Amino acid sequence: MRTSPATQPRLHPFRALLAASAAGGLADGIATTALPLLVLQRTDDPRVVALLPVALGLPWLLLGLPMGALADRVDRRRMLLAATAVRTALAAATTALVVADALTVPLLLLAALAEGAATVASRTAAPALVPALVDDDDLPRANGAVQSTTLVTASLIGPALGGTLFALAASSPLAVQTAAMAVAVAALLALPRVPAPTNSSSTSSAPTRTTLRGEILEGLRFTAREPTVRVLAISTALLAAATGVLQGVFVVHVVTTIGADDAAYGWLFTIFAVGALGGGALLEPARARWGAWPCLVVAAVLGGLGLVAIAAAPGLDPFGTGAELALAGAGAATLGAGSMAYNVTAVTERQQRTPPALLGRVTGLATLIAAGSVPLAALAGGLLASVAGTTSTLAVAGGSCAVAAVLLRAAQPSASGNRPAEPDSSSAAT
Repeated sequence: MRTSPATQPRLHPFRALLAASAAGGLADGIATTALPLLVLQRTDDPRVVALLPVALGLPWLLLGLPMGALADRVDRRRMLLAATAVRTALAAATTALVVADALTVPLLLLAALAEGAATVASRTAAPALVPALVDDDDLPRANGAVQSTTLVTASLIGPALGGTLFALAASSPLAVQTAAMAVAVAALLALPRVPAPTNSSSTSSAPTRTTLRGEILEGLRFTAREPTVRVLAISTALLAAATGVLQGVFVVHVVTTIGADDAAYGWLFTIFAVGALGGGALLEPARARWGAWPCLVVAAVLGGLGLVAIAAAPGLDPFGTGAELALAGAGAATLGAGSMAYNVTAVTERQQRTPPALLGRVTGLATLIAAGSVPLAALAGGLLASVAGTTSTLAVAGGSCAVAAVLLRAAQPSASGNRPAEPDSSSAAT
């Protein structure tokens, strides 16, 4: 663990990363509404429209592990900067095509595929970069700042801004997205160079030749061997699956089962984001008083309670739609608080218990687990809802959170007492 010097170290570099995260989050939020609307302008075929999230999500499944290995090979600041520059160029090119009335659905899907690949690189490098910019004791606060700031720009400001600008002109949100990404690039240029981490377990002064496959396997072995990281990987899969089920049936549950209008449906997302901000604000004092692992357990419980409340909302039908929405809103806020608390704490624990030389690969695996679980669970949730209804399906999602909470609670004693193992350099050598 690094010790804190008397002065405030690396404060400006972290603020640069925070500014880049905020600007990138704004660009993501704008794209959340603008890109589907662009597709819808060109076709109303639901099969084609559905290809957009596939194009954005497929790179997570294909590139999550290789990008993690790359983050452990290169300067993570350069990797993040390059990925952000690529995303800026893609946004600018898409804007130009819209202005020229030359954007077709195939071109948009190709741009989305490239955007997804660049996003995988940036979201793998950024969390692995944070421990090099702040001291260990400041990691929880730093991760919380990144998560909260990104939540505000990507979930509260960006989507509404994107929809408003699109109503003015289709190119407007893309132009603002490009500008936001350019701001992120400018902020990242202020970061210091962060050399690729070295494998501290190696006893030889000569560099060890490794293959990409060997390095990926080394990260997988570490995750399987280190108790805390292993439990976090499993609980993340369970919680991400619950999120995927919710995403798969939420609109049907709110609009059809409850009978709310489109505006009320949109407000539930805002309530979720507000709950997440509240969870982030309460996390630091809670962690200081009770420790990280109890916060993880409580976060999983809150997620389950929130899903159960959303599932139970139609049961208040005799009291009217307002009562149903009130319960669904309370559930969304509770779910948001649990999600934020879990994400910040899990990222921090993973950073603190993973050797720097493996952090990129472990982060890549974690993002792969989270991103890969959501679409598969969404598909399963839709199939289950067609048979059992949305209420039962969301109750099952709440049960997944309960399983994660039990797992985290059972693993608490051993996980709290284990120190991170050093990477096995010989296993990746050719």
